[in-house]
Amino acid sequence: MLQRIATEDGRALHDMWDTLRISDVIECIPQTKHHVLCLPASTPLGSACEQILSHPVLSALVLKDTQYQHTPNNSDDNSPFLGVFSYRTLLFLTLDMFGKLPPHPQLTRASFTSQFNSDQGSPSDYHYYSSPDSKSSDSRNLDFKSIVKKSAYSDLPDLGSLLVSPYSAEVNSPVLLSENDYVSAAMFQFTYGVHRLSVMKAGPRGKTNEILATLSQRDLLEYIWTQLLHSGSSRGQDESSESEPSRQLMESIANKSLLQLGIQYKPVAALSSSKQVIDALEIMYENHFSAIAIVNPAALNLIGVLCLADIKFLYRKKRMNIFREKLGKVLKEIREEVIELRRIERKQRLYTDTHRRVLDGLEDLERDDFPYTPISLRNSLAEAVGRLVTTSSDHLWVVDAHQVPIGIVSGTDVLRALAPVLR
Repeated sequence: MLQRIATEDGRALHDMWDTLRISDVIECIPQTKHHVLCLPASTPLGSACEQILSHPVLSALVLKDTQYQHTPNNSDDNSPFLGVFSYRTLLFLTLDMFGKLPPHPQLTRASFTSQFNSDQGSPSDYHYYSSPDSKSSDSRNLDFKSIVKKSAYSDLPDLGSLLVSPYSAEVNSPVLLSENDYVSAAMFQFTYGVHRLSVMKAGPRGKTNEILATLSQRDLLEYIWTQLLHSGSSRGQDESSESEPSRQLMESIANKSLLQLGIQYKPVAALSSSKQVIDALEIMYENHFSAIAIVNPAALNLIGVLCLADIKFLYRKKRMNIFREKLGKVLKEIREEVIELRRIERKQRLYTDTHRRVLDGLEDLERDDFPYTPISLRNSLAEAVGRLVTTSSDHLWVVDAHQVPIGIVSGTDVLRALAPVLR
C-alpha cells in the first residue's frame, strides 16, 4: 500500500526548502564544479561546438551583443542572454552529417520502447529501432567547422543567427535564479524536468548579470546527501544541533522505500549492442531522451548505458568512424574514460575529510555495479540518493533476475518525492 509523504511532512519539507537559500547550497559545492560557459552571440557555430566540447559542461549561455539584442520566442527581453546552446545542436549536426534527418517515419517511441506487464514487473515484448548496417568507413578526423559548412546550418554564421532562426525551437531559454532565492524555487524547476540552472550573483537591487555558478539536480542531491542525511557527522556539534529538526525530517522520509513514496519506474528505451552509435543518437535526439539502455542482442540483459553526458567522449575521439561503430565496442572505450574521470572528480569533489568519509562508504557499490547503477523500488529513498551521488549518475536502472532492464528511476523522480507540495 502506498504511504507517500504525509501532508504534515510535506508541508514541513516545503517550509525547509523555503528557508534554505540557494547560496547555502552553492557554498557546499566544490569550486571545481562551478563550471559556467558563456559565449558571445557572434561566436561562429563551428567554434562554439569545439568550445563546448573542451569544457566540462553540457550547455553554454549565449550572451546578447549589439547585433542580437532581442530574446527569441518572446521570452525575457531584459535577460542578458539570448538562450542556451547545448549538445542537442551537436547531435543535430551529426545526424545531418549522416543523412539521418529528417527522422525516419518508423522512429517513434512505440517502435523501440519495451512494453511491460505491470503486474509481473517484467518485459513482455521488446522492439528495437533498426537501420540498415553500413559497411562504409570514414577515416577522416571530426572537424565541426567543416561539418557546419556542409550542414543545414551552413547559412548561419554564428550562435546569434542560430537562436533567431527557425531552428531556435531547438534552443531552450536559460533558467536564471538569484543566489538569494530559496531552494524551493530551484526544486520547482527540477521537479518539472530542468536538469541544471544558472545562479546569478545578487546585487544591492536584486540580480546582477554576473553568473555565479551552475546548479544541477546532481548538486542538490549531493547537498541533501552530505549536509542533511549525514549532517550529524559532517558538521560540528553546535551546528549539528541547529539542523537537527531538518535532519530528522529528512531521515524520516528518506528511510521510506521508493514504493512507499509512490515512485514508479518508467519504461526503458533499449537498443541492441550490435547496432551503430548513430542509431542510438537518433533515438535520443528525436525523443529528447537523456539516456538509453544498451542490451545484449541475445539475452536482452543490460550491458551498459549511453547517456547525454557520455556523448562528449564520442566527439573527443575526433574520428568520423566512431558513429558507425557498434555500440558494444564503443561503450568499452567510453567506460575506460569514465572510470578515470570519476577518479579525478572524486578527488575534486571530496574537499573535506567528512565528505570523504560519507561518500567513500559507497565505493564498493560504485565498483561492483558499474557500468550501470541498479535500484529496486524496495530500496529506500536514502539509498537512491546515495547511489546517484556516489556514481555521478542521473538515472538508476531496475532490472529483473536476469539483468534485463524493466524500468528507470531518475534524479527528477527522487527530487519530486522530496517536494510534494511544490507541484
